[in-house]
Amino acid sequence: MRVDSVYRGIIQVGRVLMGFQGLQVTVAGTERIPAEGGAILAFNHTGYMDFVYGGYAPWRAHRRLVRYMAKASTFKTPGVGWLMNVMGHIPVDRIDGSESFNKAVALARAGDFIGIFPEATISRSFEIKTLRTGAVRIAHEAGVPVVPVLMFGSQRIWTKGGRRNLGRTKVPLYVQVMEPFTPTGDPVEDTATLRSLMQEGLSLTWDAYRRDHGEFPKGASWVPARFGGGAPTLEEAQREDDAIEQERHRVRQLNEDLTRLNERIKEVTHNAVDGAYQAYEKLTGDEEARNLASLAHWVKTTADQLAAEGVAGVKEGAGRVSQASEQLRSNTTALYNQLTATGWEAYDGSKLEEVLTTLASQTRQIMDRLPERMRGRVAGIPDAVVLDVEGTLAHEGMVGERSISALQELHSRGVEIILTSENGYEAVDATAGQIGIPVIGLSDNGALSYRFDNGQRSDVELRGHFTPGEQGTVAGILKDVSEDLQVSWGCSPEGEVVRGEVRSTDPTVDKKTLLNLLAEPLGQEAFLSIGTAADTVYLAPRGISKAGEVESFLEGQEDVLAIGDSPADMALLARVHTGIAMGNADGEVLRACRWATADAADDGVGMALWDVLDEFHEREAREKEAAAAKETRDNPEPPVGESR
Repeated sequence: MRVDSVYRGIIQVGRVLMGFQGLQVTVAGTERIPAEGGAILAFNHTGYMDFVYGGYAPWRAHRRLVRYMAKASTFKTPGVGWLMNVMGHIPVDRIDGSESFNKAVALARAGDFIGIFPEATISRSFEIKTLRTGAVRIAHEAGVPVVPVLMFGSQRIWTKGGRRNLGRTKVPLYVQVMEPFTPTGDPVEDTATLRSLMQEGLSLTWDAYRRDHGEFPKGASWVPARFGGGAPTLEEAQREDDAIEQERHRVRQLNEDLTRLNERIKEVTHNAVDGAYQAYEKLTGDEEARNLASLAHWVKTTADQLAAEGVAGVKEGAGRVSQASEQLRSNTTALYNQLTATGWEAYDGSKLEEVLTTLASQTRQIMDRLPERMRGRVAGIPDAVVLDVEGTLAHEGMVGERSISALQELHSRGVEIILTSENGYEAVDATAGQIGIPVIGLSDNGALSYRFDNGQRSDVELRGHFTPGEQGTVAGILKDVSEDLQVSWGCSPEGEVVRGEVRSTDPTVDKKTLLNLLAEPLGQEAFLSIGTAADTVYLAPRGISKAGEVESFLEGQEDVLAIGDSPADMALLARVHTGIAMGNADGEVLRACRWATADAADDGVGMALWDVLDEFHEREAREKEAAAAKETRDNPEPPVGESR
């Protein structure tokens, strides 16, 4: 019984200190505290001394002790940590709370009182904020009741952002015990019940305080805003709390992302050691080896940046993130050294470029989700959004739900939506039809433009085409370059030739090799580009390019956001105000853009556009909250017994 004897001794010391402070404690509802058996005591949280005052009613009623769930960092404080452990309190890891949950269930089931602050952190509004579901879930799992216990006055002694008043303050402290209830097993419904009881109990403490001590002083920092006090409103405080919770979620996700990236890098290094990426024959030349070396160095540099920036600003969970970041730095260095030692020529013609590009994409995506990278990335809602279709907006022909909802909201706010493609108008039409809003279509790398709405094309404009003579010239040049080259032609709805597609019958020739082969002989006859197709070089009529046609459409609109994945999109991404690379983009596209989103399979367009919209919504919400807070303070609650 060493724990109880120490704990009871500390309680006696606490009671002496409370007497010295002259605290005027008023408790109501002590008869509702169970005399035996386990229970979850759910306290509101307004000050740092709540764990002392929360145990007052159970001790006074039945000399019962409370085992509190408290943040793990408290247990690491010298001296304090030892006391917390010896008193049987439960450390809570706010990043992963599964262990503390199980321990609380076991203790409650064994007959202990478990003290929980379901608001998780101090309520700076001194009202009941959003509750976590842990209290009711633990109670249901343990088969014990929840007893709401409300306090008012603790914030006058020591609260977040306030000064300590630990001397003889004679502060009135009100404690209200509410009727116990048994959770049903529905965490959402049970938590709503708990919050309602806590709000009712807190209101009773307010009424009792005003009845005994008069109306709250206007403007006082410890008085809720609804009474004309200086505390923030519930909405203002909740927004700050939401930001804290979002940060915890972000750190959890960051740690998971770094762990997965580390595992993938170690796998690639292992494969490199085993010779998995060494080619059987040399397919290109020294330029390819130099490109691989440059790409690998970029992967290493980007990973080093992520390792340095990832831990910045992290408080809770910093140790884990720091460890994962150092592992990342070490693992990428080991990979780079292994590849360099083998010699880049050994990988010429292998799958290494694809593997390194994937690593680079993963690294960029993680880094671009860091708060400092996201902050201020966009100024507001753009004037226009330009999206490539294949490999960007559409994955296997389907548009993600988040992309659709984001584009519909942007359209409702007057944003022009432009869909582009290296392919024909059919690809643009099929994608636009899924979105359900009017768009501008630029197919065939910009050779054909039109408006698409309700399944119909209008204002169709032929912006360039290949004459029969130009088609013959292209065919002749291709024949001179290689007998293996073939060209097919794509047409507008009216039959004009607006697109060429060049392929090789040699399966070892990929699109980049083919583009290099054709750049000089065909460069004067057509605009050459490569897209998502693995073996195709696209030809656009002379003077036509995706970037140029978009620019002419959006003349005078400076705030344009564009998202793409292929080298065909690079010129466009470079010209607009905000160019974003897809996670599945070519390495050169990833390097050229200052922002990378997820790949098409994970609806990267939706993720990027909602980042923009969420930032805008937050700005709007802050403005509304400021206006509502002013209204609350200007029109406080009436005195007890009066109505508005």
